Amino acid sequence: MTHNPDSSKLIVGDAVDAAIESDMLNGVYAYWKSLLRDGGLPSRVDIEPWKIPNYLPFVNLVDVYWVDETTRRYRHRLLGTELVERFRESTDEWFDEVYTAEHLAVQLQAYDLAATTHEANLDTVIVVTQGATGMFETVYRRLMMPLASDGEQVDVLFLVFEFEQYDPDFHGRLSLHRPFMQRNEAR
Repeated sequence: MTHNPDSSKLIVGDAVDAAIESDMLNGVYAYWKSLLRDGGLPSRVDIEPWKIPNYLPFVNLVDVYWVDETTRRYRHRLLGTELVERFRESTDEWFDEVYTAEHLAVQLQAYDLAATTHEANLDTVIVVTQGATGMFETVYRRLMMPLASDGEQVDVLFLVFEFEQYDPDFHGRLSLHRPFMQRNEAR
């Protein structure tokens, strides 16, 4: 398994507008920006699902738990149906208990950046897995937008995934997840 190793491809803040090439991601990003309030971030309760029904299968809400000023833990609050189908169900699971160390080392940079800078970011993620017919790349764009109950401290990340390449015959778990026994041992 490999992931996108070049973190310089992470697009942050105002540059996200110009980098979005799809109607889907542009629609969700415009919706999030419309919720920004007087320089403060929108909260999770500001998200009205009926205003973005076509995107819901690709939405992921991630809780941000601030252990201290520099340490955060992340937990899946909600995964859209397409994400469950393509990855697996991991609602209410902590990232450090469900994902491999390799995956976390690469991916947490984007989560930490959104949580600490209060800016949206956009990334292209590549995961290579061994399938029944050989190696296959799953490629997706991930738009991450911070939310804050008080308008300031990020407590939820609002993500939308758009798949550019995916094997529809692949019904296993991507190798970014820990095996079940390792997940139980991490608890």
